[in-house]
Amino acid sequence: MNEGKLRILVYTVVVLFGILFSYSPLYSRLMGTTGIIEGTVRDKETGEVLPYVNIIVVGTKLGGSTDMKGYFQINNVPSGIHKLRFTMIGYKPLTVENVRVAQNLRTVLDNVRLVPTVLQGEEIVVQAERPLIEKDITGTTRIVENIDIDRLPIDTFEDVIKLQAGVTGDGHIRGGRSTEVLYLLDGLPIQQVTSGGTATDVPKSAISEMTIQTGGFDAEFGNALSGVVNIITRSGTDRHESQLRVDADDLFGGTEHSKMKEAEFFAAGPLKKGSINYLISSNFNYSGTRWWQDFQNFFSGPYQTKFNLVTKLDIRPSANTRIGVQYIKSYKYNKYYDFRWRFNLTGLPPKFKDSDRISISLSQFITKNVFFNINLGRYFIHSRVNDISKSLFLSPEYQNDPFQYDFFLQYVVGGKRLWWGNSKEYIYTLRFDLTNQVTERHFFKTGIELQYFDIYSDLIKNEPQLTYFGKPLLDRPLLNFSSTYNYYPRAGAFYIEDKFKLTDGGVLNIGLRYDILDPRASRPAIENIPTDSLDFRQNELQWVKAKVKQQISPRFGIAMPITEKIFIFTNFGLFFQMPLFEYLYTGLDINLRSKQRLLVGNPDLKPERTKAWEFSYRQILNSEMTFSITYYSKETSNLIDTNTFLATDSKGQDKTFAQFVNSPYARAQGLEFVLERRPTNIISGKIAYTYSVAKALSETTNDGLNYAMWGFPVNKEQLYYLSWDQRHTLNVNLKINFPSNFQFLPLRDSNLNLVVRYNSPRPYTYYPSENREGFIPANPNIRFVPNNRRMESNLFVDVKFGKYFRFSSISILFYCDVRNILDRKNLLWVSSDGQPGGELRDPSAWAIGRRTRVGLRIEL
Repeated sequence: MNEGKLRILVYTVVVLFGILFSYSPLYSRLMGTTGIIEGTVRDKETGEVLPYVNIIVVGTKLGGSTDMKGYFQINNVPSGIHKLRFTMIGYKPLTVENVRVAQNLRTVLDNVRLVPTVLQGEEIVVQAERPLIEKDITGTTRIVENIDIDRLPIDTFEDVIKLQAGVTGDGHIRGGRSTEVLYLLDGLPIQQVTSGGTATDVPKSAISEMTIQTGGFDAEFGNALSGVVNIITRSGTDRHESQLRVDADDLFGGTEHSKMKEAEFFAAGPLKKGSINYLISSNFNYSGTRWWQDFQNFFSGPYQTKFNLVTKLDIRPSANTRIGVQYIKSYKYNKYYDFRWRFNLTGLPPKFKDSDRISISLSQFITKNVFFNINLGRYFIHSRVNDISKSLFLSPEYQNDPFQYDFFLQYVVGGKRLWWGNSKEYIYTLRFDLTNQVTERHFFKTGIELQYFDIYSDLIKNEPQLTYFGKPLLDRPLLNFSSTYNYYPRAGAFYIEDKFKLTDGGVLNIGLRYDILDPRASRPAIENIPTDSLDFRQNELQWVKAKVKQQISPRFGIAMPITEKIFIFTNFGLFFQMPLFEYLYTGLDINLRSKQRLLVGNPDLKPERTKAWEFSYRQILNSEMTFSITYYSKETSNLIDTNTFLATDSKGQDKTFAQFVNSPYARAQGLEFVLERRPTNIISGKIAYTYSVAKALSETTNDGLNYAMWGFPVNKEQLYYLSWDQRHTLNVNLKINFPSNFQFLPLRDSNLNLVVRYNSPRPYTYYPSENREGFIPANPNIRFVPNNRRMESNLFVDVKFGKYFRFSSISILFYCDVRNILDRKNLLWVSSDGQPGGELRDPSAWAIGRRTRVGLRIEL
């Protein structure tokens, strides 16, 4: 991004800020990373409210005092666990510990009582109790704290998401595609805008909490159809702390391991006490993967390497100002594996992905109830396929080494896969938020976001044509998916949101969001496409400039108490997501008449659109348990698929190409039941059951192209079950915590975490080939119906046990983490004839078997 363009962005934000500040008393908080603490202070003996009580958030410069009604409110408090100290002349000082602040939510302290005293007495310390139900949320929100993330038998933050109600084991939220989720790290996106998915992982030790919203997300969140995941990193405090963790899964010999080893380091504390705190967290993982026994015949390990780093500086020059500087980095390398290539793994290219982000934020109080935040970030993602230069890849020596199949066309026994790629994404984000607690009951926020993209992709990919059954058609030319492009799209958004606390204790939340995308590209003119034909006329000399896309998204939610223990909420909203840039730009550089079945982008794709609503009933069963039931319904249109076009002067299929189009329609609905017991005693946990139905006209973005290749009619009317349609999903998390004074000495200061995951059979398409040879259908007269049968149910049981040994200045944690402890064979896919793993009995059809990780962590 050149200096002139950056200057334009900065000037735009300054002007908009001036307009907003001049005409309204609004403010906004750092998007999704802070919360509010409020409450009322009373005299413990008389119950009267106490004005002018001083309050500070220990370890920060945040604080305030109570008003004449004894009410106090502290805004812009970083999410996490805090201590609050209350002082007043004539009363004993009171410290309230374990005050949990969640992003975008209020923490209410209704039971603050000060004890009168004539002389300065000993300070009183009490523990805050988290409310069983968050009363001011109007959409489904799950909050997972760092202590749970640490103790769960998981590897990454994505594993945490999969344990929530409404989420499948492969990341589909409420029936949507896996790319319909917005992932944020401290309020800024961490996903690829070209191909989707997250490009950054985060060490578990760096995570303070995760907020997972699966319905009714606020207007400040855009570019998401099914869910919003916001990961908040920890911040350093006034106390130095550090830890080192190591573990491995191959300490017991045998073959039930992946030759995995991991190390993680964490350190945090003050650089200048009271003003500057630091944090650094990193992990390094290398593995042989589950395929190490095949890999070792060709290469020396490791076959997969990961490195992640998070560094932060929190600077507080004054009580009203906070500056944050952050740098994150992720690197991943892995050998590519395909069971069909197991005897020729040197012919498969390795993959690399490297990302880093630097960001700076400024949070400033204007008045007691008004503050703003500005966040500027640069995110760079570099993805590569193959480890050789482009010139070597294009050399005759490499290109003249084609696939060589065995006699039965089952295994690739020679040659190289013709796949080379180099892509770079620069994402510049400038976000401004302004928030105003207008009154005790009226909360208003607004904000703008500007994004500038520099997208480069150079892909060379030639693949053999395959039958539906996976057999190569050696007499046909290779399919050419090559493409080179460099574009500079721009996007922006503006939102306003009003939240009112109603007199009956309810909350009304109204929001409106405006999004705009300028693709800054042109598409080839394709004219006169008949409704019932694939014929087209193309004028290759004419290109049409893509239109600027705009949309408005209203959001509405209301929550209210029915009784002291029963609460309900409902919400409705329109949600939009811009298409991945790969669908906009790929293939636009190629002469469409000179290649075979090219896949061509479409810069004029419309944003995908979801209309969703939900209703939730929540009840406090007793002082430790809650129950909720939530119904959701969503309809999605303008999903991305492909349409295949055949030129009117085509001879055979020599002038055929596929283009990304908006066409499919999807619908999902379901019920979610959650029973939860808070961690007050030894045993706590959660049971989450989901009943869901997910249907669509199209499952993937390549359905239209694939159907045309296979000669199947394109489905335009009949909704069918999606392959991730799980009718029943059950997740159970049982947590047992043995305190340091537990009677049975060996279990003191230890914990056990059990996770059980069950899902009912998922669909697959039964359409066998003749004699299972893989070329023609067994019965060509039978209509092809996607996902017409179902596989087996799956059951995973994971357990993690940890035991602390504490000394004066050091603690040592030993833990054992066992995945799939039952070693159950869980089926993931079958071939079109119902055979697990197909004709080769590919073991990837089954989930990984039992794996046992043993490790230790040293804490200082």
